[in-house]
Amino acid sequence: MFCPGCGTEIPDDSSFCLKCGRSMSVAPNAVVLKAMAAESTVHPRKLRLPSPLVLILSAGLAVVALGCIIYNFNQTKPSLTGAANAATLPAASKPTPTAEPPVKLSPGDISAKYSDAVVVLENYNDQGQKASQGSGFICSPDGMVLTNYHVIRGASRMTARMHDQTIHEVEYVGGFDMQHDIAALKIDGASLPSVRVGTSFGVKTGDHVVVLGAPLGLESTLSDGIISAIREAGTFRIFQTSAPISHGSSGGPIFDDYGNVIALAVAKMEAGENLNFIIPIDSAKPLLTQNRQTGFPELLAMTTVHQAIITSTISIPPQVVQYNIVVPPQGGILAGSLLIAGGMGNDIGLAVASANGAVMWNGGVVQRNANLNLRLPGGRYTLVLNNHVGTFWISPKTVSGTVELTYYR
Repeated sequence: MFCPGCGTEIPDDSSFCLKCGRSMSVAPNAVVLKAMAAESTVHPRKLRLPSPLVLILSAGLAVVALGCIIYNFNQTKPSLTGAANAATLPAASKPTPTAEPPVKLSPGDISAKYSDAVVVLENYNDQGQKASQGSGFICSPDGMVLTNYHVIRGASRMTARMHDQTIHEVEYVGGFDMQHDIAALKIDGASLPSVRVGTSFGVKTGDHVVVLGAPLGLESTLSDGIISAIREAGTFRIFQTSAPISHGSSGGPIFDDYGNVIALAVAKMEAGENLNFIIPIDSAKPLLTQNRQTGFPELLAMTTVHQAIITSTISIPPQVVQYNIVVPPQGGILAGSLLIAGGMGNDIGLAVASANGAVMWNGGVVQRNANLNLRLPGGRYTLVLNNHVGTFWISPKTVSGTVELTYYR
């Protein structure tokens, strides 16, 4: 057996260790100790190194274990992971900032901001004379202007006078709509001041509106009112407004309280009080993209109407002969020449009377030739040929020639 104190082998029946003197009265299991000693001396155990495969598997298991630990840690830390996830959200998932609400403008603000974009349009006839004028507004910096069709009717040339008194030639008509009385023009120039074209969709009775125009040529005139009514007849839609509109304001812009053009001025009813009408801007916007580029000579050829009044020789007994004439609202020109012949005595009296009998024009007594060139506003008229009965009357007179009414649709 072996001494449990110093490990020295001693006889099995020893009472103490001969080397260290330890008592053997409580002896360990001799058999076990002997077997241990024999194992360590007779069959020494060799130290084995692990194989590469074992190392790889061990490393893999360690990585998996580490991943599980990290996952469990994140699950138990919601505030930290929430902050981390928010920081790594893609841009598309972030909330979209809301647009700022539009700002209301006072009538004075609208005038100050957009007066430079309102122009006075001047219409010149084929004789170079100014025939009429109206208003318009620039819709784009390249010089596209909206106005009424009746402002350009019968023009051989047009100009646009700006707020700073500079004059721009109208290059061509970009498009027009006779039914709605609207037209688009292109004036020369670039980087011009312009309005903000809005929409008439959603306009309702009671909405406040602001008008800029040039009534009777008084440019930059500001007025305001409300939408009094919305009138519809089939596909035709028009707004009635209490905002004053006078001659020369035709084609001027109508703004809402946010500075958007929602309509353009067109007409007023002379018989009523403050009954004014404006055309929704949505009816006019398509003209801005038509770009037909119609010149004024072409426009005149397309829109001129000739209506014959007298075309042959007529005999006038001693009485009054009348020819009724209906001039369309846009007005017209009564022109022609007459030759008086035959008979003796008093000559022919020539005049034009209105429907109520008032004389609009008196050509006096015509002895031989008469030339007419009379511009008439819209209405009903009578061409009067009066062969007075007098002391020297002998026989009827004959009148030959042509008289026609010319107007522009």
